[in-house]
Amino acid sequence: METTIMTQHPEPALPPNTVCEDGWQDDEGQPYRIFSGRDRRVPGVDGVIGTSAIQYSDGTIETSEDDGPHIWLGIAANEAITATQARQLAAQLIDTADEVDRWVSGEPDSRLNAARGSLWLALEKLSQLERDKARLALNCMACRVEAEDVRCPICRAEPGQPCADTDGEPRIAPHASRASVARGDE
Repeated sequence: METTIMTQHPEPALPPNTVCEDGWQDDEGQPYRIFSGRDRRVPGVDGVIGTSAIQYSDGTIETSEDDGPHIWLGIAANEAITATQARQLAAQLIDTADEVDRWVSGEPDSRLNAARGSLWLALEKLSQLERDKARLALNCMACRVEAEDVRCPICRAEPGQPCADTDGEPRIAPHASRASVARGDE
């Protein structure tokens, strides 16, 4: 009597936000499954954007031109859409393409990282704008002359001398504290 011992391997996880309806299939000894991503729709447009790909039992995703991940655009050929809907459709297609790329690369969402970077730059720019606004207020010649009439509490510049940065270089505008002292605010 012949005994066959089957070794079970842990099942690889599906990519995030995907489902497999049909389970594992076998093709010449290499088990695989077909999975689908979530369907996307544009409000007011009759149709759907879908995705699918093949995953092997070792967790890899098929990347060939014929069998690699696909995006399915199921919108009627004669469907008339507005400019707003066209932009929404374009945005959905880009998001879908990014998702399919992540299936293959396994990398986190680079657009999310880019958005985080853009937010950080915007906050930095806002801070810079606030600094520039204060600097412009101090850059007024009358304010500068008035500020230079008193000793600077920050850099210790004597009356009549310009304020200096920490490296000793003259500043474009006096320190805000010096202007406050000159106005009598401090």
